[in-house]
Amino acid sequence: MSTGLYPRYDQLGASSRYRFFLYYQRWLQEEKNAPVKLFPGMSDSYLKELYSGKGVSKLRLLREFLHMFKRALRLEKDLVIEYE
Repeated sequence: MSTGLYPRYDQLGASSRYRFFLYYQRWLQEEKNAPVKLFPGMSDSYLKELYSGKGVSKLRLLREFLHMFKRALRLEKDLVIEYE
C-alpha cells in the first residue's frame, strides 16, 4: 500500500501549495516510482467561489464535504494530513 498525502486544499490554496504540492512535485521528480497518492481536500472551484467575494453556496459546501467523505473511505495505510 502507498502513502496518502491529504492537503487541505487543491492547487489554488496557498497553504497546501507551499506545504504539500511543492514537496510532492520534487519528490516525484526524484523518486520516479514513489508510491504516493495525493488527495486534496477542498477543490479549486470551491476556492474560486470563496475568493470571488460572493460567499460559498451551501450546495457547494455540501458537495465538497461529501467528496471528502467518500475519499476518507479509501484512506491509505500511511497518511500525511494538513491541518492548522
